[in-house]
Amino acid sequence: FGDPNGLFHHQAAFWIWHQFFNKQHQTHRELLLKAQHMWQTKGFGYVRDMSGTLAQWQHLCDLENEGLLQMGLIINFEHFEWLPIEHTISAITEAAKQQSHRLKVGGIKLFVDGTIGAQSAAISKAYLGCQHHGHLLYSTNDLLDRTIKVFQSGFPICYHVIGDRAVDQVLEVLKKAQIMGVEGQVHLEHLEICSPKQLEAFDQFDVH
Repeated sequence: FGDPNGLFHHQAAFWIWHQFFNKQHQTHRELLLKAQHMWQTKGFGYVRDMSGTLAQWQHLCDLENEGLLQMGLIINFEHFEWLPIEHTISAITEAAKQQSHRLKVGGIKLFVDGTIGAQSAAISKAYLGCQHHGHLLYSTNDLLDRTIKVFQSGFPICYHVIGDRAVDQVLEVLKKAQIMGVEGQVHLEHLEICSPKQLEAFDQFDVH
């Protein structure tokens, strides 16, 4: 978790976030209603949420049952790397049984790297003024294992992938899975640094 200086590394930050929303039910519910109001005032009637959890899904089901959910939502279920991938697959499978005309599941989101602002996106050249290239959050074999299990579950996989080095890892994983005869629908979330050659390489996969 790093030094207690008020700043948290990626894994610690998401662990804290996950714990907070699993326990602060009323706060979670209030924030969902505030978010709905914000989107509606901007003229949106349908939103694709890229980082949902089963706890959030259950709150949304409650709001819909109470007549308070007034938007259409597609919820991607975020996978936290300290949990087995089977845990996230089980959560989205349970949620899929409760879908309605307003509330639908999307896919399973895996973070491959971090962000440019935090210098944690995995890039091929060092960040300005240092020799730091960002972080890949999984080994290639670990990402391959989780990717195969998501594909076999029948849900799309949604990679949070920003840096070109992370793009290379995703392409390597998809190629290996394809050779093994395992394929599925792929979404690339927040893609920022990517070469034309890399984009062309995605043509052989079911990328949306």
